[in-house]
Amino acid sequence: MKDTGNGPVYELGSGWGGLALVLAKRFPQRSIISYEASYIPWLLSVVIQKLLRIDNLKIYRKDFLRADLSEAEVLVCYLHTEGMQQIADKLKDEEQGHRFLISSTFALPGYPIDRSVQINDFYKSPVYRYRFTNDADEGN
Repeated sequence: MKDTGNGPVYELGSGWGGLALVLAKRFPQRSIISYEASYIPWLLSVVIQKLLRIDNLKIYRKDFLRADLSEAEVLVCYLHTEGMQQIADKLKDEEQGHRFLISSTFALPGYPIDRSVQINDFYKSPVYRYRFTNDADEGN
């Protein structure tokens, strides 16, 4: 994530909040926005965030498919094949303000991979990075 700018990072489907908490602690200068639709995981995430006093993290109980993602510089997710298709459809339907999407394990259909690494876990899981460009980026 070093070369993805300094803008907001949105985690789509944060589950129990583990990744959002790590991102917020690792990148204190960045705003981390997290979406989780399920009540119990969302509640636990909020409690942990409050206990750890992590101020650059906001955790919303909301379906990210209904959220405005246009302010995100980076979208981060670890979903499933159907979830990735839903994200791809949402990205095609909406104006993109974001520049990157980083996904663990599951690829984003219909988009070229900018970079891929294999993490050293039991499954040797791939992590994909997608870079989106807009007219402002083309001149840089």
